[in-house]
Amino acid sequence: MKSQSEPRVSAPPSETLGDPAPGALVPWRLQLHWAAQIVAAVGHTFATPRPDDSHTSLTWDDRRSRFLGEPLRGTPIRAALDVHGLTLHAVDGRDGASLAAFPLGGRSLDEGYAGMATLLTEASKGALRGVLARRDYDMPDHPVAHGAPFAAEDRAGYEELARWYRSAEALLQWLRLGERDASEVRCWPHHFDIATLIPVPLRGGSGGGNIGVGMTPGDEAYGEPYWYVTPSPHADEPATPPLPSGGHWRTEGWFGAVLTGTAIVSAGTAVAQEKAASGFLSEAVGAARTIVLAAGAGAEEGGS
Repeated sequence: MKSQSEPRVSAPPSETLGDPAPGALVPWRLQLHWAAQIVAAVGHTFATPRPDDSHTSLTWDDRRSRFLGEPLRGTPIRAALDVHGLTLHAVDGRDGASLAAFPLGGRSLDEGYAGMATLLTEASKGALRGVLARRDYDMPDHPVAHGAPFAAEDRAGYEELARWYRSAEALLQWLRLGERDASEVRCWPHHFDIATLIPVPLRGGSGGGNIGVGMTPGDEAYGEPYWYVTPSPHADEPATPPLPSGGHWRTEGWFGAVLTGTAIVSAGTAVAQEKAASGFLSEAVGAARTIVLAAGAGAEEGGS
């Protein structure tokens, strides 16, 4: 992180968030989360495996408001999920052009997996052939998980979720300008958060810590989009510096700084919302770094 004496570059411009309201996005968010599992399964099946499981992750393509899967072995093809239209695509990874599409509206999850497999077979002329291997982890329940069709007629919620991901991608890339060692920005299909990881070297060569920074569109902790900043390691009861207005420290279940979507939307205009989010991120990352370094110093003293 840049020191407080160094000015940061301006945060990127944003769109006004809040229509529909953050707490009203659950039905769209859950369907989109399940749809994203199909793209993750493509990476799980056909991408070159990586130890951190990032071959199943997604990246945000802002130009087309879609999630892109990882490049697939031996081909230029990638899987994609268009958020606005809730449509699966096989795309040319060189220019992003869609090679074939499969709308999910009115289709079941099983039909989505089968449709995506067919798209890949056709687009690759048989090089990517086979049943998609589904991920094995807990997912939030929704009727689409039990055979109900995806609903795509009302797109307002999908379009709003795209705005949240677009804003998050821009702010995370802005944050990385001051964090040269931060990881690439990725969307992780299990929790559906878009995030980066900032390494924090600990004093005395006692290993390293990290700070997770990301936006999730909602989960069991908060039923609305929210930003989080999570320091690791941290003391059992770490000192918690004050956060900008609207932010708070979460201590139940997991520890970290949180800024809810409701707090961001309440700021008003797009510029004010961006200022609230970027101000929170700057302050929370600085506080998290202090917490990680304090935990590292404590571990060093305890081991001496």
